[in-house]
Amino acid sequence: MSGGAYGILRIPEWILKFAYLTVLWVIFSMAGLIAFGVFPATAALMAIQRQWLKKDADVSVLANFIHYYKKNFVKSNLVGYLWGTIVFTLYVYFQLIQLLDGPLYTFTFYGLVVTTLLSVLTAAYSFAVLVHFELPLFYVIKNAFLIMIVSPLTSVMIVSGCVILFFVFRHHPGLLVIFGPSVFTFLVLFSSYLAFLHIEKKQERQFMHTVKKVRSE
Repeated sequence: MSGGAYGILRIPEWILKFAYLTVLWVIFSMAGLIAFGVFPATAALMAIQRQWLKKDADVSVLANFIHYYKKNFVKSNLVGYLWGTIVFTLYVYFQLIQLLDGPLYTFTFYGLVVTTLLSVLTAAYSFAVLVHFELPLFYVIKNAFLIMIVSPLTSVMIVSGCVILFFVFRHHPGLLVIFGPSVFTFLVLFSSYLAFLHIEKKQERQFMHTVKKVRSE
């Protein structure tokens, strides 16, 4: 059987896997009473998807989900509530600027739109960095912001992908229930993974260039 035909035959399997991850995400979010469960469940979901991207597709999903849920419970909640507080604060500012008018309103409004977009993107990268690297909380946020800045193409991929998914799920809400969390997180993780690989290759090229320069001296 050719590789292409084999890949097509695995499509139903991957559909079931994504649906299964969504079910686990819901269950473990509820296990943490939603407020303390949704961020660890999201981190665990992305950690499983990271294993898939690294070709570990046959790992025990449930066992690993539980492992990453516990492992990242505290840190993921800190990251999630930090960005949740920032986004809520920006929402309050959006409400307050309704009292303004004229050029001041326009300038403030677009400034908040840009700030909100950068904050949401950094928050998305934060969870990808959290499951990909073993870093303290401060460096998770710092590296997420830097990766967002130096990877404009992957940031555009995340934004455009989310817009497409929004319209797809808007017209097919049943798909949102079954695949929503797992598809959105996979979009973020896959885009972030491309950014990580690009940065690693760039660092390797810089290192080799430095080595060659030293040898030539």
